[in-house]
Amino acid sequence: MGSGHDWLTACARVVSIAQKQDGTLWAWGGNQYGQLGLGDRVARRRPTQIGRGDDWVAAGTGFSETVLAVKSDGSLWAWGRNECGELGLADTVARDRPVRVPHVADCASVAVGGLFSLAIDRDGALWAWGRNNLGQLGLGEISGTSAPARVIARGRGLPKARAKADVIATTGGAGTFPFSIEDRHRPTVRVSLVVRTVELEVVQRWRLGDKPTNVDLAESLACDLPPGDYLGYVYAIGADGAKQPRSRTARLSVRPKGLLRKLTREQRHPMNHNTDSPGEGFPEEVTLGREDD
Repeated sequence: MGSGHDWLTACARVVSIAQKQDGTLWAWGGNQYGQLGLGDRVARRRPTQIGRGDDWVAAGTGFSETVLAVKSDGSLWAWGRNECGELGLADTVARDRPVRVPHVADCASVAVGGLFSLAIDRDGALWAWGRNNLGQLGLGEISGTSAPARVIARGRGLPKARAKADVIATTGGAGTFPFSIEDRHRPTVRVSLVVRTVELEVVQRWRLGDKPTNVDLAESLACDLPPGDYLGYVYAIGADGAKQPRSRTARLSVRPKGLLRKLTREQRHPMNHNTDSPGEGFPEEVTLGREDD
């Protein structure tokens, strides 16, 4: 390390990353995943400068041999291991040089955990991505994401997605799924519909793309599910990456082809023959899965 007294910050795990007072960034140690950011996979025993930049202001590394760093212009950069998408680049490919992370602009600070990453921007917004098997991303679910997702306290600033009515369809036919999306701040949001068994196992998913908000909507969905009773729900993801964490459920009743017209009202609604309002008999809200789970 020499006798220099110009080191400013440092962080370490299998790799050591340190910043000097002149804004340069240095690395040494293991390099199995390219976490030194030097364009190769060769370990270093002495500090080696990462690139020629002198505008680094923050850096972090952790258990997963992933490195995040921030430049003075607020841009976020990542390199190293990427097994669970912890680089935030929408893939799982390791990088041996710094690559700019989209979505998070004006970044202020970073933290790296076990195969997941966190960042806070200068507006105070918190972003998370990577592994999420224990809910460590704070997104209200346990599906991971390889792109930064904004962490928002439940019920604040999120689109409201609601299934409007129960649906009856025949196997091989189509059913109309009515729903609504409410958002006071955005004209459109991305919408997905998901069907689960009563035991909450996902059996079918439709990604519907961008839909207008604050209007009643309906989607005609081809149904190839076996006859039975299912739960259907809708969720929305806003333009800022925040996902609406809960949705009112609707029942999807799938009947054998050719028999639908012969069924009585009680047979068509076996769980609703007592004229209960749609959704009763099931939890009014269920925890949603992510769009890519």
